[in-house]
Formats: sequence, C-alpha cells, structure tokens
Amino acid sequence: MSKQEYRIGTGSTTLLMIFVVLCLTTLGILSLVSARVDMKQTTRNIEMTHGYYMASSKAEELLFQIDQTLHALAAHAMDQDEYLAKIENELHLDAQDFLVEDEYIYFSIDALDDRVLDVTIALTPFNTKGSRYTITQYQLIDNQTWGDEDTFLNLLQEDS
Repeated sequence: MSKQEYRIGTGSTTLLMIFVVLCLTTLGILSLVSARVDMKQTTRNIEMTHGYYMASSKAEELLFQIDQTLHALAAHAMDQDEYLAKIENELHLDAQDFLVEDEYIYFSIDALDDRVLDVTIALTPFNTKGSRYTITQYQLIDNQTWGDEDTFLNLLQEDS
C-alpha cells in the first residue's frame, strides 16, 4: 500500500504571508487615519472650550463692572426713570456694546468659531435692597449658517 504524502508548497505559504502583511498594513493605515481624526477633533474641542471660557471670563468681568456702575448710579439718582436714563448714558465698558431696553441690559461676547455668548440681565427696581440685577440669559449661541440660504429643495409640487 502506498502512502500519499500531502505537503503545502512554497507558493501557498508565500500567498498566505502576503495576505497577512496586506491585512496588517490595512489595519495599520486605518488606525493612523482614525488617530489623526481623533487628534483634529480633540484640538477643535480644546479651541472651542477655550473660546467659551474666555468669553465667560469676559462676561463675568463685565457683570462685575456693571454691578459697580449700577451701584454708583443708584447713589446719585432720585427715582427709577432717572436711574434708567443714567444707565443708558453711562454704560460703556471696555468698548463693549450694551443694549438697554426697559429694565433689561443685553450684551454679547465673541466666543470664537462663529459663536457668541449672549447675556441678558434684568435690573431690580430702584432702591431695592440686595442684588441690583438678575441674570436671565447666559447662553452660548452658534451663528454658523448651514449652507447657502438661497438654495432650497422644492419638496411640494405645485400644480400649474
């Protein structure tokens, strides 16, 4: 009886090694691409967080200055109307634009990347003990547009 011997030839071993090397190279390239994307996202996240905290810090400084200004103006005003008129005339801090309407003060601070920190404070009535204002809005708003506003999809078919 003859025994038949099975052997794997050198060609199939070479093909297997080429396949393994290609798989490892592909996985390595995918890992590199993924790491670069993660690095870009992390860098953008750091920049956006830094922008927010810089805007928040500036807003807190302005709120402190507004509080001091309101305290000084309240000492020299006789009534609510005079107090509000003095606020509109005197409230110009650090070249910051303030909008004073009725008993509200609005201002916005750039937070980088087309974002702004909107702050709204409501003034307490004249000669009220305690806080001179209440923060009613402290919100980060994104001003980016979502593409060209002139282009739109006509989803509803009009009958002509």
